[in-house]
Amino acid sequence: MKKLLILLFSIFFLYSPSVFAETYVCSQDLERFGRKGEIETIKVERDGNKFTDLYGGYQISQESNSLLILTDATLMENLYVIFINKDTKEWGQIALSMNEFRTESPSPLSYGKCNIVN
Repeated sequence: MKKLLILLFSIFFLYSPSVFAETYVCSQDLERFGRKGEIETIKVERDGNKFTDLYGGYQISQESNSLLILTDATLMENLYVIFINKDTKEWGQIALSMNEFRTESPSPLSYGKCNIVN
């Protein structure tokens, strides 16, 4: 019985999603922001039931086999949203504030490709 419990615990531990690191490294060309030839890269890493980057943490607002939506509403009265399509390896990000709604021509959206690093 003791060996069976150890075996079951080992199987659960080995196949638990929190055991595997999940990191997305996403890049975009900054030409749409008037910075031709420049590349920006972000890295978000799963930390339990959230993702973190250099600036803080993102809540997982939606997750499926093909889509990951992360949100953060804690920085400077903005709402940050990151979409990651796990199938196509595309990502997009937007930062919203009241100023974006007041502006006739809102800021361009971030868009690029991701690599999944496990």
